[in-house]
Amino acid sequence: MFLEVNKRTKKLIITILKFGLTAFALYFVFQKIEFTNVLAIYKQSNVAYLILALLFFAASKVLSAFRLQFFLKQTGVFISQWVNIKLYALGMFYNLFLPGGISGDGYKIYLLQKNYKTGTGKLFGAVLTDRISGMSALTILALIIFSFHTVPVQGHTFGFLLVPMVLLVLYFFMRWFYSYFLQVYSVTLFFSLGVQLLQLMCTWMIVLALGETQQVWSYLLVFLVSSIIAILPISIGGMGVRELTFLYGAKILGINADLAVSVSLMFYIITAVISFIGIVYVIRPIQLKIR
Repeated sequence: MFLEVNKRTKKLIITILKFGLTAFALYFVFQKIEFTNVLAIYKQSNVAYLILALLFFAASKVLSAFRLQFFLKQTGVFISQWVNIKLYALGMFYNLFLPGGISGDGYKIYLLQKNYKTGTGKLFGAVLTDRISGMSALTILALIIFSFHTVPVQGHTFGFLLVPMVLLVLYFFMRWFYSYFLQVYSVTLFFSLGVQLLQLMCTWMIVLALGETQQVWSYLLVFLVSSIIAILPISIGGMGVRELTFLYGAKILGINADLAVSVSLMFYIITAVISFIGIVYVIRPIQLKIR
């Protein structure tokens, strides 16, 4: 009982800290820019491009679910693609709207273990490796754009030479810790690159929707870097730290800080809209069936 109380207290403290960091980061960002400028940018936005951005983001999440299924199959979990997508949507809802409760990943592991008894360790490995595969793709794309962008950083043109190192790190991570995932190394990496390219397209559409056509690659580079940082579980859904990254990235690359933060906030809004779909599966629990 004492340990249970301590676990609850620890989770509560972590949640409060996350909310605190998110609030502080957003407060800091809006001390550096004018919120009225952000609203003015949104008022003039192109709705058609925003709809395309929403569709690209939704497609990226469907592809993410497909990628996760490859890992799940290696653990002995065989579920239909449709059930897998619903489970993924439910996880997104938990991650974004119930940050103080069980995480989306944690709930997926619990539900799958309850029904398939394949082992919590294996399921945790599937979810973790899925995340690391996604981060690897983010890093690869960021390095490539970084290399060909006019970034004021000495030696940036050789950034693409680090791509093989990222591939090797991912390979040896699987080999040393979860060797049974090596069979799907190539296909899941391919899917991860597809996911991030779709999210880049989403961001591109947001940038165009907000009226920027000249420095698109700068916004895409900052987006990739912010996505890597937002993966860290230190804020609510990456909010705050992503905007902070966009703010400082804008200063380094010489782009409009108001527009950069507007892009970041719009990406969060789109994430929230798609994630909210998962509430359907809170109201109507998913029935897991073996394929």
